[in-house]
Amino acid sequence: GAAIFWGILIVAFLFSPSVSAAEEIAVSAAKYGVQYKTHVQDYGWETSWKSDGELSGTVGESKRLEALRVKLTGTNLPANANIQTFVHVQNIGDRGPFEMDQVAGSEGRGLRLERITLYLNNLPDHQLRYNVQVQNKGWLKDENDVSTWFISGQSAGTTGEGLRLEGIKIAVVEVNEAYDAYTKALAAVNEDDYTTQSWNEYQSVVEDNAVTTEDSSRDINRATAAIIAAQKFLELASDM
Repeated sequence: GAAIFWGILIVAFLFSPSVSAAEEIAVSAAKYGVQYKTHVQDYGWETSWKSDGELSGTVGESKRLEALRVKLTGTNLPANANIQTFVHVQNIGDRGPFEMDQVAGSEGRGLRLERITLYLNNLPDHQLRYNVQVQNKGWLKDENDVSTWFISGQSAGTTGEGLRLEGIKIAVVEVNEAYDAYTKALAAVNEDDYTTQSWNEYQSVVEDNAVTTEDSSRDINRATAAIIAAQKFLELASDM
């Protein structure tokens, strides 16, 4: 009886969720992030890097941002992954691209940043998001909802209004690019536009190529290609 008891106890320990291999992998899995700091009117460079959506700069102090430095973080970061920064500086105009950790803007000249554009390159399934606090306008996007923030390549700030940037938040978020392309392909056609027969035939292809976010990118891409190919055989109802 004792042997059976200890056997059960050992098995329970080995397979306890608290020590599962899956959890350990999840905890130790490398994640990519972003760090940034700004040069602020009267304060100079911030003493510490901000990261993953934290406020860099000020709110409610009427202090201009004068320069920005940005860099990616994370272990096993792809060698060619990078962020490029473009800025619009008072009296100077558009400047960039600035590579990671370079000073984008000016120092000691009392010139405000008015607009910032960031580009995330060569980091698949990740997206760069950012938000700015602007003089007289406040945060241009919902500061508490990263999904609403500016996306890589979008201009954040103002043009020709003479307004200073006062704060910025930047984050790197994971996305499933393959699955996004799959759902976009499905949404590209509408049943009402096509004949019943051709739509039914198309739907059989869709059903045969149903995937979820849990499927591999290769399988999702294959399904997307099959669906797009099948769409070419749809017959417009107006053609009948």
